[in-house]
Amino acid sequence: MLRAARTILGMAGLTLGACASPVEVQANLQGFGLAPAELAPYRAFVMAADPESPHPLRDQAVAQLIADELAAHGLQFRGVREAAAAPDEFAVQLRLTIDESSVEVPEQVHLQDTYWPGHGWHSPGSWHTNAWVSGGYTIRLFRHALELQFRDAAGRELWRGDLTTVGECGDLMAVLRACLPALLAEFPAPSGAPADRRFEVAAIVE
Repeated sequence: MLRAARTILGMAGLTLGACASPVEVQANLQGFGLAPAELAPYRAFVMAADPESPHPLRDQAVAQLIADELAAHGLQFRGVREAAAAPDEFAVQLRLTIDESSVEVPEQVHLQDTYWPGHGWHSPGSWHTNAWVSGGYTIRLFRHALELQFRDAAGRELWRGDLTTVGECGDLMAVLRACLPALLAEFPAPSGAPADRRFEVAAIVE
């Protein structure tokens, strides 16, 4: 089953606590999984460690966020292991990539004609042209892509969630704190129509 939702973090709803000024973060999330009835017997989870990860400390911090969110859903956290072992638990595997790019905003000159009225016949009105410049700067964009897979003790995939965010916020943990609840709300979830939402967040712009 599939439930997809696109979240644009831009209006009221989520706040990135570690951030300083409001920016917009666009997020696309999707959840695929078995029927909720098939997932009901699973009441616990483990975080699957990746010994080949090039960023073990970063992944450990992200794994803790995921574990906290799943525990808030009533699931029991049974620690970090390579795979699930008990029939009522699944292992959470994560893969995270981060990219950075720059966008040049070109400089533009704007002109506006304004009429200034006079003061009687001896002081007629006149037209004046106002000019101002916009743009001429560079925007740094950060792309965070998180892939989650939930697998049972036999290695069967039970659920998968994909989250991609793009915006000026380079604070990975703050972005994930805002987005993870929306992504994991898809577990376990019935198939539904895509939903567009807009939230306002604050983020550190570097």
